[in-house]
Amino acid sequence: MEKTQKELDRLYKDCVETWGVEAQLRQAQEECAELIIAVNHFFRNRKTGLDEIIEESADVFLMVNQVMEIVGRDKVMKVVSYKADRTNRLLKGEG
Repeated sequence: MEKTQKELDRLYKDCVETWGVEAQLRQAQEECAELIIAVNHFFRNRKTGLDEIIEESADVFLMVNQVMEIVGRDKVMKVVSYKADRTNRLLKGEG
């Protein structure tokens, strides 16, 4: 069953409150490393490579949202907007 945005937002907040900032930042670090390994497995043509990428992407997604809970979602989204604009300019050959 898919979660609503409200349910996910509550989860992110609860995780940070329960386990603390340092633990969740370290967990984010670990999950990012696991995604790097999954991508490497994919490029080495492992049979499970794509499934690993999907699994680890989900973990990273959850952790990135917890990082945003920690540092401030609005602050991150402001930078995301800037970087999205920059990427659009590059795609159009303007960068």
